[in-house]
Amino acid sequence: MTIDLAEIAARESEQVEWKEDVADWHDVVRTLVAFANDLAGLGGGYVVCGAGERQDAHGWPRVELVGLTSARFKEIEGKVLSACSQHVEPPIHPLVDELPAASAERRVLIFTITGSSEAHQYREGPQDGGQYWIRQGSRTVAARNGSLRHLLTRKGLRRTWDKTPHPRATVADIDALALRDVLQRIGYWDPARSVEAVLEARLSALAPRLAEVEALTGTLRPHNAALLMFASVPQYFIESAVVVFSIYPGTDRSEPYAERHEMTGSIFEQERRIRELLNTQNYGVIDKTHADANIQKYPEKALREAVINALVHRDYEDREPIRITVFYDRVEILSPGSLPLGVDHEAFVRGDSPARWRNHSLAFFCNRLKLAQAEGQGIPTIMLSMKDGGCPAPIFRVGEMSVTCILPAHPRHGLMRALMDAERALLMRDFETAEQRLRPLLVADPYNYRTLGVFCDLCVLSGQPEKLWELIEALRLDVTQLNAAAQIAVAEVLASAAGSEDEAMQATIDRLFDLASAGHLQEAYAQRLVASERRRGKHRQAIELLDRMWTQNPALRDSSGLLRHRGQALVDLAKGCGSITRSRTASPEVKARATTEQQELLAQARRDLSRALEQARTTLDREGAQRSLDFVDKLRRRQGG
Repeated sequence: MTIDLAEIAARESEQVEWKEDVADWHDVVRTLVAFANDLAGLGGGYVVCGAGERQDAHGWPRVELVGLTSARFKEIEGKVLSACSQHVEPPIHPLVDELPAASAERRVLIFTITGSSEAHQYREGPQDGGQYWIRQGSRTVAARNGSLRHLLTRKGLRRTWDKTPHPRATVADIDALALRDVLQRIGYWDPARSVEAVLEARLSALAPRLAEVEALTGTLRPHNAALLMFASVPQYFIESAVVVFSIYPGTDRSEPYAERHEMTGSIFEQERRIRELLNTQNYGVIDKTHADANIQKYPEKALREAVINALVHRDYEDREPIRITVFYDRVEILSPGSLPLGVDHEAFVRGDSPARWRNHSLAFFCNRLKLAQAEGQGIPTIMLSMKDGGCPAPIFRVGEMSVTCILPAHPRHGLMRALMDAERALLMRDFETAEQRLRPLLVADPYNYRTLGVFCDLCVLSGQPEKLWELIEALRLDVTQLNAAAQIAVAEVLASAAGSEDEAMQATIDRLFDLASAGHLQEAYAQRLVASERRRGKHRQAIELLDRMWTQNPALRDSSGLLRHRGQALVDLAKGCGSITRSRTASPEVKARATTEQQELLAQARRDLSRALEQARTTLDREGAQRSLDFVDKLRRRQGG
């Protein structure tokens, strides 16, 4: 055959091994055995001795033909072919080609081997029991554990684990009620058949058998998958069928306490218990500052798919349990065993690898029970669910012994936890801790009204309202971007800074009151706004503010609380007029005008308070309105009006 080294260089590195200087001819044999075993199904490969792969100035592959001397060429050829026929079991017979090198006295030696239907092992010495070799990417490695089982299964030297009958199990170990329940749910139950007949029969063209008769004893032995799904105590036969579920309150395992649950039973029982425990951790929060007010910590679909993937596709021949660990900010699901045979690592983490079932029987029943998505859709479903739920992308860590799926929590949950920590510290009057929690949140999002509201509470309870003004100046907060509730809260705290003569702060307070009153306020917010103006001694502004709000929102005209505020503001103005009438320095004309004004103000106040009494709907409102009304009448009697 004609060998084109340029064409070989363009192939994937999994199919070509370049050995410019053959330091160890055993390594050539190992690689030929790995190509013959062809675990990845690429069809075989080439070992090129005396040539190296380079890249030209443009990054294209270029072959440099160094070559071997005649003696070295014959030595390597003889030793490799001899080892392949005498020390490889079953023997392999690579093709040999010779190509000219850069210099006339040298040649390039090429071994070509096609993929075999058998599993080959290589014994390098008389004391060596033999070793199976496979390709992992561009490397030749010894097949061990899961990769060895994959190789032997692929070559037909062993059954897949799920379809292997268990030598100690009998039909008596199957829970007939559990079997009937599942088969009824997927539409395969036939009451005319015995449990034995159901287990031994192929229920459909795709459904696997669940048991088979042992040739030596004639005993019907359930398959491993049947025991996992339907045995009364699966762990009696399959020790690895355990899930360890741990909950840590923090972000790592250094926390002083944690919850731990060990789950046994069938995989369906395990799935149910896992789902129940995850539901207790997967709470939602109401965050009206976010576009989606009701935010779930983790998308339920992503959690379900990740759990089912671990239960169905794990390597049950590995004695390690599945480990599900819940931290505050993520869920980690570790599944023993590497990726199933034929699944490319990079394609897997991208979510576009083809469907490959390690445990066909388990996958079949979980699909029929609608516990999992269709073939090959599990990982894409996890990715899409996390994206749709506003969560960070899932992380997949693929190792030689396990696959771990990490689902990060929705980022708003971190904010909510820090906010709850601040509120808890505030309740304990630990003002320093509360401020330490709140300041980073406000730096990150200064217009989050809930965080700003808690900071306002901190300033009031600690008796340091000036801290709020310092924060506003430091963050250059644009008060026009706050909602009305936040504007009122900020204005109330700033207004409580008694004795402050900061003109910029006073102007900001006035601006906040104007902004808050410009929209349609709820009654409770309107009352807070008017009360704040009255506390500042701005009684006339409070009345004007109420009149504007009533014009914008006529429904507030019937508010007993607002009517009472207006009446009390009028009384406060009337008191001011009274002080003028009692003044020794005021002229008679000024006193006369003040008396007339006081009478009119008290008359208006009585009208508002009388209406407040009529509109009162609670005992507290009625008693408050009546007290204010009695006070007005007392002032009027004292005045003689």
